[in-house]
Amino acid sequence: MPLAEPELQEALGRLVEAGLVFQRGLPPTAEHLFKHALVQDTAYSTLLRGPRQALHRRIAEALEQRFADLVETRPEIVAHHYGEAAIADKAITYWHRAGKLSAAKSAVREAIAQSCRGLGLLDGLPETRERNQLELDIHVTLIAALMAGKGYSDPEVFAALERANRLVTETTSVGTSVLFFVLFGLWASNHNAGAIAAALEHATNFLSSAQSQPSSGPLLVGHRILAHSLMYSGDYPAALAHAETPASLYRPDEHRDSAFRYGQDIGVSAFVMLSCALWHRGYPDQSARAADRALALSRELGHAHTLDHALYIAGAAAVFARDVATVHAYGNNCVALASEHGFALWAAGGRILQGWADAKRGEATTGIARIRDGIAAAAATGSHVHVPLFLTMLAEALALAGKIEEGLAALDDALARAGVSGERGDSAEIHRLRGELTGRSPYPDPAKAECSFRTALTIAREQGTRGYELRATTSLARLWREQGRRGEARDLLAPLYSSFTEGFDTADLNDANALLEELAA
Repeated sequence: MPLAEPELQEALGRLVEAGLVFQRGLPPTAEHLFKHALVQDTAYSTLLRGPRQALHRRIAEALEQRFADLVETRPEIVAHHYGEAAIADKAITYWHRAGKLSAAKSAVREAIAQSCRGLGLLDGLPETRERNQLELDIHVTLIAALMAGKGYSDPEVFAALERANRLVTETTSVGTSVLFFVLFGLWASNHNAGAIAAALEHATNFLSSAQSQPSSGPLLVGHRILAHSLMYSGDYPAALAHAETPASLYRPDEHRDSAFRYGQDIGVSAFVMLSCALWHRGYPDQSARAADRALALSRELGHAHTLDHALYIAGAAAVFARDVATVHAYGNNCVALASEHGFALWAAGGRILQGWADAKRGEATTGIARIRDGIAAAAATGSHVHVPLFLTMLAEALALAGKIEEGLAALDDALARAGVSGERGDSAEIHRLRGELTGRSPYPDPAKAECSFRTALTIAREQGTRGYELRATTSLARLWREQGRRGEARDLLAPLYSSFTEGFDTADLNDANALLEELAA
């Protein structure tokens, strides 16, 4: 039975005198805290279930009625009390609210735990359409947090996506924003698992469904993920066309909620993907500007997962451009932010960026260790995408350490992985680097090196990556110069170099220009 105010204050006073609780402030606004958790646990355990549940209910109701600000900012407290009061429906509602709030702040560990608490309580509710809709909504929050915290291809992500996909049908959510989130998740999980063909099919289906929607958000996402898949499949002209669409149609005010719906902002994702596509199509300056735009927009949004996603992909674009200082800075920032928020996949990718930059800066041994550590960490999340590129970066670092045979073995592994997954977007560079390492081996084989350069050049032209084409052409022209075939080398390189309209201060164009000047002498 509730105590009147005088009796309550007298009882609290006796507890303070007995040394069981601390008093902070003066009655009637004083706060009281148990001196030891064991004392609190003992006092709590003496309550019978009925009175204990009633007490929790009164606390939850009092919080709702008198402390609106606390309920708004700390819904997990109300969720806990309603859960202990065995009022499942209200507890679930507040756990869901807490999960969404944590996810919005990129507090992914908390979002996962809170969403799981809500889903656990759902088991006690009868099977109704409303109950299934609530489960689907909670799964959306959980999946976004899991993808950020554990990677897109973690087994828990796949399981949650399968359940959400069934719930979409059961709740007739076809055509809603929830459906597009689930479709996005299926694309992302397949893509990161290294199932390139399956991911391309998911992206194509997503865009097809999005084209009939009145809202432009799904359409932008559809073009972005299709650009992503096309790039990894090795179709760079088509990838650029699809990347340009969301970048041009993105409106921050209209699409701002996309960061919470898809894990990262639509516009930021579009600009970093556009950056990669532009580099491959021979526009390195525009590529750098697109990456800068993505990072500036990320920082304006203040969404940590969006920023880390942008740092990693912008770092990869800087690797393409051989901009070591930028890769070093983005890799460091990516790892720091990922460590702070628990973004496992971006932490792994950031370490690989750091390692490549270390090797290029003269610290090859450190770089090799970091790249290998990052590859293992990425695989631990279930991610097997980017592996051909990662192994190519590892081969470069090994070569810089003088470990040519190990570097060639890494490139053979990269080609084998690409053959299995269908991730062929970096095949031209893998073959080119094989040619370079073959020429630097203890027993150089110029004919074999030339064959690798020619293969790289053929692939680059077929795929429409002018960035890799220039690099392969320069390598082949350099080999011919060393063989005394100066005219052939100049005739091969000069027309391609002349076709570029920008990027003349980048490493590849500088190398090509320096070689042409030597050939003209």
